[in-house]
Amino acid sequence: MRWASSFGPGSFATAGQDSSPSSTNLAEKLARVWRGETGEAELDRYDRQRRQINTEYVQTMTIQNKRTIEERDPEVRRRRHDEMRRTAEDPGRARAYLLQTWMIESVRKAARIP
Repeated sequence: MRWASSFGPGSFATAGQDSSPSSTNLAEKLARVWRGETGEAELDRYDRQRRQINTEYVQTMTIQNKRTIEERDPEVRRRRHDEMRRTAEDPGRARAYLLQTWMIESVRKAARIP
């Protein structure tokens, strides 16, 4: 079964980012299978969700962090800091930022994967 690969080394914390959302998703699916509410295909779904969402998230964050770290232009760095300040000061923007960085939005996206 494909889902068995989800239990290998590093499976619950891709780049240290997804341990809680991924573990919660897996626990919910395991409970449904254990109670007989669904078949083992649900675990294949977990594997599809985890791989797609984690790959997208880790790639996006890695590229973004690399660009931030490597930026040497003081003006570009100042604009980035100003943008972060505006995000922190605006409750709507701050919420959207937290949903993304805490992977809450990824959990919602994973739920839409068949």
